[in-house]
Amino acid sequence: MKKLLGLFIGLVISISATAQSVEFTDAGESYNKKETLSFNFHFDNTYAAQDLTETGTYYTNYFTTEVMENEDKSHNVKITLTEESEMGRRVIMRYFVSLEVGKIKAGVTEYSTEDFMIQFIQL
Repeated sequence: MKKLLGLFIGLVISISATAQSVEFTDAGESYNKKETLSFNFHFDNTYAAQDLTETGTYYTNYFTTEVMENEDKSHNVKITLTEESEMGRRVIMRYFVSLEVGKIKAGVTEYSTEDFMIQFIQL
């Protein structure tokens, strides 16, 4: 039992250590999640443009992704819902999970991915 518990704790720690963070660049006083269909994020240079684009191709029924590479090899990613729907907004979470995004910074506050989705994306 101790070995199983130790393995589980090790797994949780390793997942937490490899989790990446992202910045939500739309955060501000004028942001209104009810009226927004496009969401802009900044991914640091630990993410490859190919991975960001390829992961987005799995969710084209719900949203499109546009990846723009910056000079410092970081990326700006624009996620645009194909239509306004609660499901489309929830599927954005799958995109982040697939990329192992653990935290998303919005303004000066850093949120867990799940808390970010509740606060800024899901209706």
